[in-house]
Amino acid sequence: SSSSKQQQQQQQQQRKLSQITTALCNDLPLYILTNHRSAVVTIFGLPLSLMWNGYMNLRSAYIHTFKSAPHLHDARVAAIQKQVQNRPDKKAPLCTARPGWMSVSLSYRTYKKKWDAIEMPLYDILDLDTEGLIVRVEPCVSIGQLTHALNPKGFTLPVVPEMDDLTVGGLINGTGIESSSHKYGLFHEIITELELLLGDGTIVTATADNEHSDLFHAIPWSYGTLALLLSAKLKLIPCKNYVKVTYTPHFKKDGYVKHMRQLSGEYNNNNNNNVNVNNNTPESSKVETETPMFVEGLAYTLDTAVVMAGEFIDAKDVPRGCANRLSLWWKPW
Repeated sequence: SSSSKQQQQQQQQQRKLSQITTALCNDLPLYILTNHRSAVVTIFGLPLSLMWNGYMNLRSAYIHTFKSAPHLHDARVAAIQKQVQNRPDKKAPLCTARPGWMSVSLSYRTYKKKWDAIEMPLYDILDLDTEGLIVRVEPCVSIGQLTHALNPKGFTLPVVPEMDDLTVGGLINGTGIESSSHKYGLFHEIITELELLLGDGTIVTATADNEHSDLFHAIPWSYGTLALLLSAKLKLIPCKNYVKVTYTPHFKKDGYVKHMRQLSGEYNNNNNNNVNVNNNTPESSKVETETPMFVEGLAYTLDTAVVMAGEFIDAKDVPRGCANRLSLWWKPW
């Protein structure tokens, strides 16, 4: 019948329209991003990245010009404590009022709209003890801010996550790792003291061996579910102006795996606790190796990789013409 033919034609048209829509909305963008990523990055990514960095720099300058006041830490903590104590619903979950879009995460943080969001304007480096190698910071201090303050003085954190926008509070409540973690562990393992605000408004100081040691050890990986972080003391180490990097190419999986294990100190006598007694590596290959400051690997295929080892060196020890300054706009990836 004519009506059934019309229905079939309409269904065919709808299928074609659906296919075209899918191609335009999914397949075409995927094709462009996969096969023409350089053009996308050059035309869109770089300008947007420049605009974002400019915005973040202006925001940081504004905060440190008009809101930075390390001597007001106690007063700000008292105001935060009052917010917690005077909230209408004492049983409602707590969270910080830091916008979800600022989180370095794929999630949207929509829960903050339903919970009691506490304003925590804590952006300052509070104290630097160069003799005791300890720095005390507030949770909203970023890695970039801390690095720019420490490096000119000849110090750095033992573990420096590479993204400048990461905050100390996020790295403590979550976790952080870098190419020096084979020596110093994860980010939370460089903490010596935490100043915390509990859900009932009590402020405690937690260390690894005081009466709040259980809280000290539980805060990492807790994602802010146990307490609000008010400040933290972190370990420091001396640093130099340059890092000498040695690149070693490998063309067999066993080769680069063995090299990474040697550089990370697994075979050294002083690291016997880290050796897996069930591994299949021959005893003859377990050569004691000097452990460099930085170790990282980049695998291209299952059997091809480059292992990188880095050490701090002074400017006078850099061979002429060999300094490679990173992050310049005109340099290759």
